[in-house]
Amino acid sequence: MDEAIFLSLRQIDEFPECASPVDEEYLSQFTDERRKKESIVARLELNRLALLHAKSSLAQLGFAKTKKGKPIIDSELHCSISHSAGWVFVGLGSVPFGIDIEQMNASEFEFLEHAYSKEEWDRVRAQPEQAFMGFSVKEATAKKDGTGFLTDPATIQPSKSDHVQAFHMATIQGERFVLTVCAERCVPADFDLPQGIHLSDFDPET
Repeated sequence: MDEAIFLSLRQIDEFPECASPVDEEYLSQFTDERRKKESIVARLELNRLALLHAKSSLAQLGFAKTKKGKPIIDSELHCSISHSAGWVFVGLGSVPFGIDIEQMNASEFEFLEHAYSKEEWDRVRAQPEQAFMGFSVKEATAKKDGTGFLTDPATIQPSKSDHVQAFHMATIQGERFVLTVCAERCVPADFDLPQGIHLSDFDPET
């Protein structure tokens, strides 16, 4: 596979009927139907990327999850999954990386405080978009490291060698999202986006 990270963003409404290519036993435990469908669509899209770029299916690549919830495949390849509010963001890459998508929803703003130290929160609480972006960076970093938020999120920061990219997305329904990619080093990021969706470099002032 090329030295790159291949990324796909999809809305679950694009998939009226779907069945997961892997993880059926795990997915059968879901009680929230939207979360279940997000997880199924994530595996379908990851499987599509694997077939396209690695010439193998997820099953052939040995898709599994660690005890900390990190999705893993063939040792020479890396993958990451995120979903939010009916959107699914997945990636397949040649270097360790993590991704995250977060809806910037005012009702969820105060929840972000737990992910920051007191000093950090004092700096960002008056800038909600900056707070969501910082939270997303922490999520993507934790996924890259394979710890998730089992580690105190207030202590999670990208390393100096990590390459972090954050993007803003606005839907025609007026929803706003931040998408983040944190990679062990700088490699090309190739996005596959739905028609009519565009990403812009994240600017909390806009």
